[in-house]
Amino acid sequence: GAATLLHSHGVTALVDCGSHYSQRGSGASVADAMDTYGWDAVDILVLTHYHRDHAGGLCELLARVSVAKLIVPWETEEEKSELSGEVRALAQRYGVQIEYVYDVMTLSLGEAVLMVYPQLTHGEVNEEGLSVLCSAGEFDALMTGDMGTSTEKLLLETYELPDIEVLFVAHHGSKYSTSHRFLREIMPEVVDLPWVPATATE
Repeated sequence: GAATLLHSHGVTALVDCGSHYSQRGSGASVADAMDTYGWDAVDILVLTHYHRDHAGGLCELLARVSVAKLIVPWETEEEKSELSGEVRALAQRYGVQIEYVYDVMTLSLGEAVLMVYPQLTHGEVNEEGLSVLCSAGEFDALMTGDMGTSTEKLLLETYELPDIEVLFVAHHGSKYSTSHRFLREIMPEVVDLPWVPATATE
């Protein structure tokens, strides 16, 4: 699955919260990592899209960690899924504020900045996801969830992205993501490839 903790000057953000398929609870793993660093709350939680390998740890996480704000893609009534309903119910149960992304959202993360880009297409959940750019000075890290090559092309054409220092490879290294053109345009210095178990179907 995918779960990325970001922290700057007392402010903590989390992009996605792990896999429904992990043998050990992914929400618990995130909470344990936070304990190790002494971070006791998540100020901003971004779910890139509604698949259980990106949102599956939410229940465990909220049971252990205070989350102030949850950022999620907007959906039409026709697109609303069982998982998005579970996310809304969990947010209500734990008193977490939900914000939907309609346009580019700029969020302060200590001395860093998070840019959350809205979904660029509709019809398939992987392609409807949010992208997140974390910038701190000349350092930029980009997370695109499970975005495929056609939507990567739209991202490049719609927004002016900087050269990227760290790219979190989309869709767990799928051959349908992270095209040669995308890599040439953003010029990442380091790529991070999340691991996903072979039993995952999403």
